Amino acid sequence: MPLTYRIRHYDTIGSTNDEAKRLASLGEPEGTVVSADEQTAGRGRSGRTWITPPGAAIAMSIILRPRIPAIHSTQIALLGGLAVLEGIRRIVDLPAQIKWPNDVLVRGKKVAGVLAEATFAGEALESVVLGMGVNVNAGPPPDFKLEYAATSLAAESGCPLDREAVMNAILAALDARYPQLGRPELAAAWSEHLAMRGEQVRVAGMTETIIGRLEGVTGEGAIVIRLESGEARMLLAGDVHLRGA
Repeated sequence: MPLTYRIRHYDTIGSTNDEAKRLASLGEPEGTVVSADEQTAGRGRSGRTWITPPGAAIAMSIILRPRIPAIHSTQIALLGGLAVLEGIRRIVDLPAQIKWPNDVLVRGKKVAGVLAEATFAGEALESVVLGMGVNVNAGPPPDFKLEYAATSLAAESGCPLDREAVMNAILAALDARYPQLGRPELAAAWSEHLAMRGEQVRVAGMTETIIGRLEGVTGEGAIVIRLESGEARMLLAGDVHLRGA
C-alpha cells in the first residue's frame, strides 16, 4: 500500500520529531508529516543539535507504523537516508553518498541527516518517527560548531532550489522504497551508495575503537569492518562514530 501523506506545516517549531512523536502517541495515522520553515531545537543522533535557519532547509518528520519485526527497526534509518539521496538525485545531479549510519554527503560534506525514533508496545514495534533535515539553499551558520563539514544543495549545484520540490521528491522516494523494509534489497541498495566503502576507516565506540576496511552493510543495518587480522566485525549504530582512518 502506498503511503498517504498528510502534511502539518509550521512556520517555526522547536523540533519536528518531538511534535511528530506527540502526534503519534495520540494515534495520528501513518504518513503524517510534520514540517517547518524554521526549527529552533532540532537534533540529530546522540542528541546533537541540528540547525534549520528560516526558509533555508527542509525540516520534516514522518510518522510510520511499519508491520515488521522489531529486529528490522534499525532499517528505518537506512530507508530515510536512501530516500533523501534518491530524492535529491531526482531534482539535481550531484554525487551524493550515504555516510553510515544516517548522513548524506555531497563531495565529502554533510548535506542532510536522518534520525529515526521508535516506540514499542512491549516487544512489538508500535510506531517510528523518521526525521530528515536537508540543507537546501543554505547550511548552518558559519560560526556553528560541527563535527563534520557541512554544505547545501545550492552551494554544490551552483543555483538555488525549490525546497518544496526537493521535499516532494524525497517523500516520493520514501514511498517507493517503503515496501522494501525488512527485505535484503533495501540494505543492498543503500550499500551501493555507501561513502568510504573499501577504504580504511576508524570506528570509535563507547568501549573500543577499531580500524579496518569498510566492506558494506548487513540486512539489519550494521556495517561490516574487515580487520587486518582478517576478522569481520559487524557494528550497529548505537553510539559509535565512523571516520576515515
